[in-house]
Amino acid sequence: MQDIDPASGSIAFLRGGWQEARGAEAGDYLYYENLRSELDWAGEWFVDAPSSTLFYVANGTDAPPADGWVASQLDNVVSVLGDAGVPARGVELAGLAFMHTATTFMQPFTVPSGGDMSYHDGGAVRLRGTEGCAVRSSLLKNLGGSGVMISGYNLDTVVDSNEFLFLGEHAVCSMGRGDRQDQTDGDYPTRNQITNNFAHEFGLYVKQTGFYYHGISKNATISSNVFFNGPRAGISEFDWSPALRHRPLPALTRTDPIPPHLSPLSCSRQTSTTASPAATQLRATWASTSCARRSTTAS
Repeated sequence: MQDIDPASGSIAFLRGGWQEARGAEAGDYLYYENLRSELDWAGEWFVDAPSSTLFYVANGTDAPPADGWVASQLDNVVSVLGDAGVPARGVELAGLAFMHTATTFMQPFTVPSGGDMSYHDGGAVRLRGTEGCAVRSSLLKNLGGSGVMISGYNLDTVVDSNEFLFLGEHAVCSMGRGDRQDQTDGDYPTRNQITNNFAHEFGLYVKQTGFYYHGISKNATISSNVFFNGPRAGISEFDWSPALRHRPLPALTRTDPIPPHLSPLSCSRQTSTTASPAATQLRATWASTSCARRSTTAS
């Protein structure tokens, strides 16, 4: 924020506005952070940088935690990097906890297609130029951005049996690169396996997000996942509009009533003219707004 003019009721900003592909001419609801004058609710905080002082409104009368609070410094925990010529092969991240990454909504966003979606190319786990890599049986919690980013060339990526909760953006984002509708260079994810995951409370900061974003990607299988309490569509398919099977029926978003464009599944109207990928499969996947929290170990 640059300036507030009470006389005209206007607010001037130095940065921002690129997080949604089409932009907007008028403002809407805003979220503020780090305003001391607004400390009036449990859980709110203010950092006075010159004095290195943290002000925090406690939810109760207990003493502050003995081990203090977490101040995020990094938006990425693990990156597995290679390229199509020399890919990173067979790396598996299993039984790990990825937590407390920094927010990314003020970092650069990319518009992948003619739709209204955009994304930040980052996450707690980022895969780029890999083959046969996996993220399994892990906890991804309290993340400022996305959980798993599958970026550019990746072959046979597996994201299986993880729990995602309290995320600023997507749980899993799969995004390729190309020259608009010409994707013949192969710089995109192929044969993703997104299976048996449990995700809720995602899209806390960026509302154009969901459980799984599929853009300029092909031949993915999305199977046996449970996800709920997100801001918009649970699964977004862009650019190749692949055929989907057994699409989820219940609503995902908290909006009530639910507008027609806020469905558990969304598909763009743009298709590729230079590639013919096999159909992405979506099966045995359930989305809901009113599911009690369950452990990921429950069958």
